[in-house]
Amino acid sequence: MGYDFKWMRKTIDECKGTTCEVLFGWGLDRGEPNPERAKIREHIFEHIKTLIEQGKIEGTVLKAPVDVVLSQRDLVHPDLVFLTPDKMDLLNGREIDGIPSLIVEVLEDRNDYIQLLLKAALYENYQVPEFWAVDPYKREINHYVYRGFDMKPFLSFEGAHGVGDSFTSPILGGIEIEVEKILGEL
Repeated sequence: MGYDFKWMRKTIDECKGTTCEVLFGWGLDRGEPNPERAKIREHIFEHIKTLIEQGKIEGTVLKAPVDVVLSQRDLVHPDLVFLTPDKMDLLNGREIDGIPSLIVEVLEDRNDYIQLLLKAALYENYQVPEFWAVDPYKREINHYVYRGFDMKPFLSFEGAHGVGDSFTSPILGGIEIEVEKILGEL
């Protein structure tokens, strides 16, 4: 299933509450999401929400639609965001004005890697602490953590974790995330 992305000049205000994101000052209208993506998003949301309810982590998880305003030229609509207690003041209804603790993006289709690369560069620029890029076609989670080594901070690729694998999420309290539980039965 291919999607025709439309690039255009758009402002943050023009894209709030729509399917349009603004990346590096350029609007990208992705149109309506793939229904399969919504199913995956819901499964990940429920998993993180359960961790909160069980008292294993503290914070708030939100699923799309949510506007994340990173700056006056960058607005994204991630599939999920997690805010640690120290970031709760960023939340205003369904809008986050600043950098969430964790951003989760689910790839729309097999050709979504260009947008993934743009988003990874954007999230590195804004020092997003943790980023998951979920690939439902490969059934894996690409895990990134913001690191600061030798005065050259960067978004570190921690690995592509598939079914049967697990990884540790620093933002989710060091909890080990089992990919199979996160992805569910796709």
